[in-house]
Amino acid sequence: YSGFDKKGVLVANKTTINPSEEQKTPLTPYYRDFLERFIVLEAGQRVGINEIEILALKTKHSEQAIGFKFFTPYFTLAYSSDTKYFPELIEEYKNSNILILNVPYIKKEDAKNNLCIEDAIKIIKEVSPRLAIIQHFGIDIVKSDPMYQIREIQKATGVQTIAAKDGMVINPLSYSVD
Repeated sequence: YSGFDKKGVLVANKTTINPSEEQKTPLTPYYRDFLERFIVLEAGQRVGINEIEILALKTKHSEQAIGFKFFTPYFTLAYSSDTKYFPELIEEYKNSNILILNVPYIKKEDAKNNLCIEDAIKIIKEVSPRLAIIQHFGIDIVKSDPMYQIREIQKATGVQTIAAKDGMVINPLSYSVD
């Protein structure tokens, strides 16, 4: 109904919710009108919404970027957002049942402020989630076949790993049981 019935809560960084005039945000006034509430988080801050606790995670991509860790009564899910690899990432993602990583690059030298396949393998090995989901593929991964890259990650880590697809739905409860 074009925002007549406001629904949902957006948890995001300051730049997304309250940008300065120089900053661009995907949250245009049109979409902003659809939401009933906004919560600004910085890395290290937590918020509870119903039965879910959300922790904003540190990233190294842009000044305001954050990742997320969702704690539910049934599973814990960590989402990397855009970030380059740094050692504290492992600690941020520890004890996650499901790990979603943005991995746009194959090679380390191309990655700059993002993750590459080598980084994903290192993170997944250390965190040891029940399921790893790789997404945000760059053109080199698309050209080389994401399924091939995912199989290589799975072979190297021993963790079930899948390539995200548009519209993909998973049942997180299937992957949370120890």
